[in-house]
Amino acid sequence: MHVVGVSINAYVSDDPQPGLVRFTLADAAGREWQFLEKVPVVSLANLTAKSVYPQSGEMACIVVSRSSGQGRQIARIDTRAPWGVASVEGETVFDVFADKIREVSPNSAGESADQPKSLLRVKIAALFGVFALCALLLWLEIAHSQGQQLAAVGVAALSGILLSFVRCEACHSSIYYRAGGTRKLFGNDCYRFVLARQCPCCGLRRR
Repeated sequence: MHVVGVSINAYVSDDPQPGLVRFTLADAAGREWQFLEKVPVVSLANLTAKSVYPQSGEMACIVVSRSSGQGRQIARIDTRAPWGVASVEGETVFDVFADKIREVSPNSAGESADQPKSLLRVKIAALFGVFALCALLLWLEIAHSQGQQLAAVGVAALSGILLSFVRCEACHSSIYYRAGGTRKLFGNDCYRFVLARQCPCCGLRRR
């Protein structure tokens, strides 16, 4: 995956969470394309209305092709992948100077080696453990009284629901909500989201 440099110009709104920002992408012809997206799409910083603007950011993209022009290397990029980002005009393919893009890997996705890792997988594992323990108590009929059984069912149900709402510390993505606006309780990619070694939405490495 690659990222392209952008200029974050303004904080627009707190709603929807974790906030909307307006940013621009300058193409090789000098045109500035306008975008309106959630903060994690372009920055891992905790941006708010009180932050200083403009400031630099990066948007994920794929490189479609490369060519030469104006004495410089030009890259054609597509922002539909990986997060489905489009300009306010609906455009997703842009020609930019190649020195504005860089390839990112799990060890270089905007984080330093000593940056704290996400505890998302640890929290989900703990909740799943609680759910499994309650289910085991009911299955083995260890919870004898009706009160104990109701308590076990209640705790199992609560832990099962909370699994969908454990959030990434950087971009606030969860099984239910993904940075970029997608909301769903369960989907074909929920297991990949949970088991990934880094957040698929912002790249933050996980424990």
